[in-house]
Amino acid sequence: MTKPTPRNSGLYYYGTKDDLRLGDRIASRRLFRSPLYGTICYIPGISPKHSELGDDQWAFRTDDGAIYGAAYDRKYGQPGKGLILLSRGEGESLSPDEPLESDDHDVPSVASSGLFYRGTTTEVMLGDHVTVKRWFFSTPITGTVTHIPGLSPKNLEHDHAKMSEWVISLDDSSEWRYEYHPRRQDPGKNITFIRRASGV
Repeated sequence: MTKPTPRNSGLYYYGTKDDLRLGDRIASRRLFRSPLYGTICYIPGISPKHSELGDDQWAFRTDDGAIYGAAYDRKYGQPGKGLILLSRGEGESLSPDEPLESDDHDVPSVASSGLFYRGTTTEVMLGDHVTVKRWFFSTPITGTVTHIPGLSPKNLEHDHAKMSEWVISLDDSSEWRYEYHPRRQDPGKNITFIRRASGV
């Protein structure tokens, strides 16, 4: 008897037509650290609704039992290159009331912003330290990337029905906002990447 096709999550492994499914065996690459290996255990609309993850995050369970969530947004939250499908499987969904606990604070980058600093292959990520030059003759101001649609929790100030913004919070307490158009927009020449939040 032919098994029914699983419901489509609307998320796809980077550069493929393979959709994320419950039970998928995956590897999540981390900068300068060994990959995490685990299984997709929660997808909104497919799994029973979890009390903490809700409709905004999907999740995977690592081999040591830790659970990592990532923003669930079919339009802006597609997985990045760091998430790799190893094999299909038939894992169980996360229990709706299972607590989320992890002592590893180096959360892997499983989603992609779709933005790259101009003239580079460096992807814009939350927590990036950058400089912004407001005007041609002005002195660059340092700041931090604090909001990216699909990666950050939804914010009504920046995420609107017709237009969303990604945001740099500057050290002078002001904000630099840009319309978010992943994969067809490069940040301007006035933005310079310094380092990741991890110091890299």
